Amino acid sequence: MENETLGKVGIDVNERNVTASDTSGVATALDTSNVAELKERYKAIRAKIGRMTRQDNRISQRLYARYGTREKNRTAQALHRVSKAIVKRANEKKFGIVMEKLKGIRKLYRKRERSEFVFQRSDEFLDVPRSPTPD
Repeated sequence: MENETLGKVGIDVNERNVTASDTSGVATALDTSNVAELKERYKAIRAKIGRMTRQDNRISQRLYARYGTREKNRTAQALHRVSKAIVKRANEKKFGIVMEKLKGIRKLYRKRERSEFVFQRSDEFLDVPRSPTPD
């Protein structure tokens, strides 16, 4: 049995925000700039670890693992909050969720590593199949 939806919520994922717009005309921008700032902060921390532990590979590996796990968990938590808000709003209105097809987007923004991560993680949290865009 398939769930009946009364409308759709379209999601646009950007580097510093996620915009959700539904068929009733309501658009909401959810801020994800904290994720980009988190990635920048941990990039600086990794650079500092590299400078401080240049002589001892064992310690540097342990620190990289520790801070890498922290970064992953904090990023996942922030993105989970955003996706949870979108799903909650869609469930309240009994709307289906539709995401844009992002095929080829990484080629456009090769030098922007942060945007790749946000696109990838939003897919995992929302667990929404991509709908083909009309040409």
